[in-house]
Amino acid sequence: MIDMNISMEGLDAIRRAFDQLPGAIQDGVEKAAETMRNLTIGRTPYLTGHLLESWSLLRPSGGGFTFGTDVPYAITLEEGLYPWAETERTRGGYSKWAQGGIIGPLLEDEKVLQQLVALIIEQMKRGMGIA
Repeated sequence: MIDMNISMEGLDAIRRAFDQLPGAIQDGVEKAAETMRNLTIGRTPYLTGHLLESWSLLRPSGGGFTFGTDVPYAITLEEGLYPWAETERTRGGYSKWAQGGIIGPLLEDEKVLQQLVALIIEQMKRGMGIA
């Protein structure tokens, strides 16, 4: 004969962990967004420092977080929209200091994405008390 006994005490622990899940997910997403912001700042050209200093702090947005800049030439750097031909300062429309853009290359880098996922999972475990 095989008996299986599931106690309410065990189920209560699981329920308490799941009660913490929404906050834990939110904390994990915030941690990943902050890391992405820091990586973005690290890729930002700093010839004058104006763009570098213009990145906003994280703001809650639609269940997640956002950050940005209102510097007009940021879109030119991000999307390689230099109107002139290749020169010493540009390569293929992009600034030589921001090849491929600022944020785009981070989002295409598998190691960066794995790091962000790992941060979210780690923060979720902490928030649920299982780390």
